[in-house]
Amino acid sequence: ALYKQLFSLTDIGELTFVQKNTLDQFGAIPGELDNLFKISHIRLLLMMLSVKTFTQIGEDRFRLSFASLDEKRQKMLFKSQTLRFVSRTESFDLLIDYQGSQQKNFLLDAAIDTLQSMVDML
Repeated sequence: ALYKQLFSLTDIGELTFVQKNTLDQFGAIPGELDNLFKISHIRLLLMMLSVKTFTQIGEDRFRLSFASLDEKRQKMLFKSQTLRFVSRTESFDLLIDYQGSQQKNFLLDAAIDTLQSMVDML
């Protein structure tokens, strides 16, 4: 039931509410469930950015393809030090360098931080 609830959420406020309720109801959240919350957070941010596809490439890189991205938004994203243009139309590589961190699941946290900064930028 929780899986269905998480993937039917439409905004981050709802996700935060579900996380708090889960914590209140069950106590400490195990790592696997925490990862599910992070993936749900990433999914919501991608929806906010109108990302069509989000693919992990290697250990530290994601490729985003936008459903639509007007010229003004493209220019704003090009200013970012994190993004590198890929020659295909409306496609960008999102580069996340975690510099060999041994922290487990660091890439999910880095993706959330970077996507949130993109949402804030746009």
